[in-house]
Amino acid sequence: MVANTDPKPATRLESVQVLRGFAAMLVVLIHAVQRQDRIGNPAEWLSTFSYVGAIGVDLFFIISGFVMALSMQRYEGGSGALTFLRQRAYRIVPSFWIWSAVFGALIVWQGWTIVPMQVLNTLTFIPIFDFGDYEAPVLGVGWTLAFEAVFYVVVSVVIMLRLPAWSLIPIIAALVLVPTLDTANWVGVRFFFNSILLEFALGVLAYLLWSKGWLRRSLVFAGAIGGLAVIAMLLPGKDGNLYLTPPIYNNSLSALRALVWGVPCFFIFLAVLEMKIGGGSVTRLMKLVGDASYSIYLTHQIVFFAIGWTALQGDLEAVLMIVAAAAFGILAYRLVEAPLLYRARSLRAQRHLGAQT
Repeated sequence: MVANTDPKPATRLESVQVLRGFAAMLVVLIHAVQRQDRIGNPAEWLSTFSYVGAIGVDLFFIISGFVMALSMQRYEGGSGALTFLRQRAYRIVPSFWIWSAVFGALIVWQGWTIVPMQVLNTLTFIPIFDFGDYEAPVLGVGWTLAFEAVFYVVVSVVIMLRLPAWSLIPIIAALVLVPTLDTANWVGVRFFFNSILLEFALGVLAYLLWSKGWLRRSLVFAGAIGGLAVIAMLLPGKDGNLYLTPPIYNNSLSALRALVWGVPCFFIFLAVLEMKIGGGSVTRLMKLVGDASYSIYLTHQIVFFAIGWTALQGDLEAVLMIVAAAAFGILAYRLVEAPLLYRARSLRAQRHLGAQT
């Protein structure tokens, strides 16, 4: 027999799960309005504040930093680092590949072209083979998963070296200070040393405050700052182009976004973190959206593609797309993501049982 190295389940915080769902719906909002603008059927009322939906990505990165800092305590050493990476792959890769294939088939059917580098970046997440300009994956939202994957690599190194969770903060700070000049113009260097990684570090900082018990005493203060943060996030607006993705790919506006959107989102996250989530139908729906947030994030553009035939006007069609995206995402979670996760847990359990005998 060998020692029990199977990690115990991580603590589930309902408030974080609800915030995850809120972040997903923010992203759905901005993409719905952007689509209406592209087809010349603008959602005039929603467009007045829709670009703020881009902060859903910043919230996702902060949540990821918090959750990874919380869960990495279950792993240790080289074998723990490999287990961590394998479990993260189980969590994000199958669903992403499945929905990328579906979306790819739809756009090819419509006569659009998919270049080989898009396929490679879909398969590798991190743009390992990409030179020149970054080619987003077939499913465009996968660009955020590239940064998630970079963060997972950093976390795995910390686990392998048996360093504490707090060490992620200075390590990430050191990475983003590295000049991103690269004579070979390799796109990957702009991901590994991108200032947007600071938002993951903010999530780690939130974990440290929470785990030390310092958060409860400052909850009211954090909530007040979070309220002001909503106003602060409106200031850069469209003029600053912070809601666009290319300035994040090439690291030109990443530091500014981490400052003017990431820091306010950090305080919002702190304010929400220890909120007590009660019962009721609305709360159950919020939790369900949170559970399905990854599927909603991956499938909402497929839903938009399918709804394009409606004759509704801008705002009405945008609202329909947002509601339909949530509904289809929940269905995708129940029928695809959850069974895949159940299968992955079963395989891990079988592997662990085999290692003990």
